[in-house]
Amino acid sequence: MNKIHKGTRKGFTLLEILLVIAAIGILAAIVLVAINPTRQISQVRNAQRRSDVNTIYKAIEQYSIDNGVYPTSIPTGQYKEICAEGISEECVDLGVLVPTYLAGIPTDPTGANYKVGINLGNNRISVFSELSENTEVAVNKFIEPIIVLAGAKDPSFDTKVPVGFNANVNTSALQSDGKIIVGGQFTGYQGASANRIIRLNPDGSRDTSFNTGVGFGSVVTTLSIQNDGKILVGGSFSTYQGASANSIIRLNSDGSIDTSFNIGTGFSSGVNTLALQSDGKIIVGGGFWSYQGASANSIIRLNSDGSRDNSFNMGTGFWASINCCVRSLTLQSDGKIIVGGSFSTYQGASANKIIRLNSDGSRDTSFNIGSGFDQETRTLTLQSDGKIIVGGLFNNHNGVAANRIVR
Repeated sequence: MNKIHKGTRKGFTLLEILLVIAAIGILAAIVLVAINPTRQISQVRNAQRRSDVNTIYKAIEQYSIDNGVYPTSIPTGQYKEICAEGISEECVDLGVLVPTYLAGIPTDPTGANYKVGINLGNNRISVFSELSENTEVAVNKFIEPIIVLAGAKDPSFDTKVPVGFNANVNTSALQSDGKIIVGGQFTGYQGASANRIIRLNPDGSRDTSFNTGVGFGSVVTTLSIQNDGKILVGGSFSTYQGASANSIIRLNSDGSIDTSFNIGTGFSSGVNTLALQSDGKIIVGGGFWSYQGASANSIIRLNSDGSRDNSFNMGTGFWASINCCVRSLTLQSDGKIIVGGSFSTYQGASANKIIRLNSDGSRDTSFNIGSGFDQETRTLTLQSDGKIIVGGLFNNHNGVAANRIVR
C-alpha cells in the first residue's frame, strides 16, 4: 500500500495567487495602452501644459517680488498670447523674464502659445493654455488657471493670511495718516467680529480706536472720507450700531455716529457710489427711487448736513431698481459729473450706461456717447488730461468692440 506524505501540495499558495493577479494587471495595462495610445499621449501633453503654466507663473511671481511690480507688458481686461518670437501688438512680450527667471519662453506641446492677462473684475493675473486634451470631453478647454494677485504683496502689510476677512471687501478709503477704512460684506477680520466696516493700521493690524460696536446690519458698498476726517458710508444696510440708518450714514473719526448728519428716513434702497464736492456737498448714486420720502431716481445731491440740495434738479432721473442703475460717479474740476451704471435713459432721453451732467443736474449735451455701451459700466477714472477710463461688463462702445475697458 502506498503511503501518503503529509507535505504533499494540494493547491496554490497565497503568494502565488497574488503574483498571478499582478501579472494579469500588468498585461491588462499594456493592452489598454496599446488599445488607446492617443489618450496616453494626450495626458502626457496635458501634464506638460500644467508644468509650463506653473513655470511661467512662478517666474512672474519672482519677478514681482524682486521688482515690486509685474511685467508691464501683461494686458488688463483681455488675454493675449505669450510669444517666444515674432513679438507684435497681438502678443505679450515676457522677454524681461529671460534668462533670469526663465531659460526661455515655454510653448504648448503642439507649438501654440500660452496666454496671460489681468482680469479687470478682480485685478488678478491668469496664465493658461486653451488646448487641454481629453478624449471624453470637447477640446479647447482651459487648463485650470494659475492665478496670482496683480501686484507684488507688501510683506509689511500683514492681514494674517489665510485668516484676513471672512467675506468680500467692496470698498476702501485711505486716510491722510495712512490708516485704511474698509467696507464690505464681511462680519469678521482675523477671527474677531467686524460687521461690514473696520479701520486698519498701515501694517494691516486692527485699529482698536475705531469703535463700530455691532457695526452694520447689511452690506457696505462705498466709502468717502471728508477733509475733516469724518467718514461717509453707503450701502444696502438699514441699521448701524442698532440705530436706524437707511443706506447712508456719516461717522466721526472714532466710528461713532455723526448726529449732525440728519438723513431722516434715508433712502428707499441701496446706495452704490458717493462723490464729495469741494464745497462739502455730496452726490449719491444707487438703485433708490426716493430720499426722505420724496422722489429721487438713482441720483441726488445732499447738503453737508444730510438735507436735500434742491438746486440739483435731476427731474425724473434714471430708471431705478434694487442694487441697480447708478454704479459709479466721478467729478471733473469744472463741477461736471460723469455717471456710469446700467441705466438706458436719463430724464426720459437715451443715455446708455454713461452720461455727463452739468453741476445743476441737467444733461451736458456736449458729451456725445453715440449709442453708448451695450452693457453696464462699473468704474470710472478721470485722467489729468480730461480723458475718462471706463470699465465694466460691456463688449461694445458706440458699436465698436471694447471688451470691458475703454478710454
